[in-house]
Amino acid sequence: IKSTNNFVPVMGAVNREAIYEFVAGETINDAIKFSNGFSILASPEREIILIRESEDGVKSLDISQADLDINLQKGDRLFIKYKKYQPNEYYLQDSKDFSKIPVKISGAVKKPGEYFVDEGSSLYELIKSAGGYRENAYPFAGVFTSIESKILEEEFNKKLYEEAIKSLASIASLSKGINLSTIPTFLEEFKNTEAIGRVITEFDLEKISSPSSQNPTLSPGDEIYIPYFKNRIHVLGEVLNPGTLVFDEELSLKEFINLSGGLNKFADNQSITIIHPNGEAVRAKYSFFANSKYKLYAGSVIYVPRDLSYIDGIDLAAPLSQIFSSLAISLASINSISN
Repeated sequence: IKSTNNFVPVMGAVNREAIYEFVAGETINDAIKFSNGFSILASPEREIILIRESEDGVKSLDISQADLDINLQKGDRLFIKYKKYQPNEYYLQDSKDFSKIPVKISGAVKKPGEYFVDEGSSLYELIKSAGGYRENAYPFAGVFTSIESKILEEEFNKKLYEEAIKSLASIASLSKGINLSTIPTFLEEFKNTEAIGRVITEFDLEKISSPSSQNPTLSPGDEIYIPYFKNRIHVLGEVLNPGTLVFDEELSLKEFINLSGGLNKFADNQSITIIHPNGEAVRAKYSFFANSKYKLYAGSVIYVPRDLSYIDGIDLAAPLSQIFSSLAISLASINSISN
């Protein structure tokens, strides 16, 4: 049996993407049939792009439904456009198809991917375009990140860092002999923490189905992540056994901390940070006697910071309180998103 190199990749909004063999006389329409036809994700116009090599170089040709009888040639590649999906760059080489930056939605949605959206398009419209949530989705823990928010967060962190450096320099000049050796490491940790750019918003489809402040508009480069539900809670920081526990809605903040071995001797029990799955942060105080009044959810992060208020009798609360709070929230949020 002789070998052949008559192959055509058929990619995009078809029911079976693959590389198909063709024989002389077979057409673009035949290739579409090989791939079991257009999928429900195909653009309404059934737009097809043919990448064809010729003596003049590689050309990108828009194919209409009236041109499906064009014969296939060696080196041809076919891409069937999606409904506002981003085309596959490996098969498309026409820059006009990449003039806009898509938004990305991933996780527990039925059709995750990259979408082109019109100006003014909303979060609700994107989720509906992605087919809605899967059965085990956890919308309450949805993550919305934007480039604009990330830039603002980076600028804020930079200002905090510079203010802390100035305050510590002043303390050092007025307090000779004071041991501040642990502070540079702490500040370096803060400086190296990457901004998240998370936008705290609502993901309940009923609440965002109508135009409102809870249904934000999207910008190029925005990313949406919908996690799957996991019945876990995370206890991190200055406890004897930090880690992940099975969540029980009947247990309190104090009980989860006790299940993690309790506070160690370095813990700041007045500045515990709780990061809820939706990104909201709450400052909590640990009490040995009172029942917890703090609401917890599956996916929450309990972060117990180290007590840095006083070192060698010097009050460092003023220069470090804001920067530490920001760092604690960033670290806890990163853990929440990654889990």
